[in-house]
Amino acid sequence: MNSSYIHFHYQYTSFIPGLHYHIYKNSNNSSGEKLLLLHGSRLGGLETWDAIVRELRGWSEILVPDLPGVGALNPLNKTDHDFDLAALLQALVDLLDLCRWSNFAVLGYSFGGFLSMVLAQHLGTRILRHFNIESALLSDTVENLPVIGERLNSIAELMNSNPTFGNQRFSELVSSSNKRRFALKSNTRPIPNPLGFANLIKIMTKVYFSPEVVWSIINAQKSITTLLTMPATEGKLNMLACIQKIHPWKVATIENVDHSVVFNNPKAVAKKINEWFAIEY
Repeated sequence: MNSSYIHFHYQYTSFIPGLHYHIYKNSNNSSGEKLLLLHGSRLGGLETWDAIVRELRGWSEILVPDLPGVGALNPLNKTDHDFDLAALLQALVDLLDLCRWSNFAVLGYSFGGFLSMVLAQHLGTRILRHFNIESALLSDTVENLPVIGERLNSIAELMNSNPTFGNQRFSELVSSSNKRRFALKSNTRPIPNPLGFANLIKIMTKVYFSPEVVWSIINAQKSITTLLTMPATEGKLNMLACIQKIHPWKVATIENVDHSVVFNNPKAVAKKINEWFAIEY
């Protein structure tokens, strides 16, 4: 079945004011299947997902929110550092209720992958299928997450004083291949709102420093199909191996797609998502 999506752009107010979201409706699909796409901590919904959405086939409706403090549509706002994980979660639940989505699939990427896991922990059976592209919660083993947290906190501080350098440091940290890091240094996209980006990093690292919270989120998942970009880091492989000893998660891989720039290869990523859809059904 071919896709023919019509894009609608809206804005709503929750506990966090002025949030944007995007609805894609597929005129060639009347299945009623819905998919929530959650972006990472650095780029907003359109920058991350628009080209990928155009290649998807299985869903009749796709919801792409912009998280607060992220994306070209979000204006510079001094309150961007004030929201926490609870407010972020509530804003998403409010949006889902506003759209009257009772049941849906969710796909989260990086920070969005972490957020999708927190959402699944709280919404339970409302989430029918859960897909994940390298959730930030699975960046390394639980024992090593505080080390990454320290590095991320230093990057968050840099975003306040030198956003360009902080952005570069972030690219170097999250790139899955040492061979690509030099290119990432010179091709890092600008951050429209460094305050919001820094705050999302701090929300993530707060969880990194709490092993019991990490495990509570992991153990609450019903089932996840997760995608690794290759070559994957040893830490990610070790973390997933540890989880798979106790939970029947499915793991897929995709070659020649770097973690920090999955949106640069939309056809390859969408092909994998379409394959997941076919298998899951």
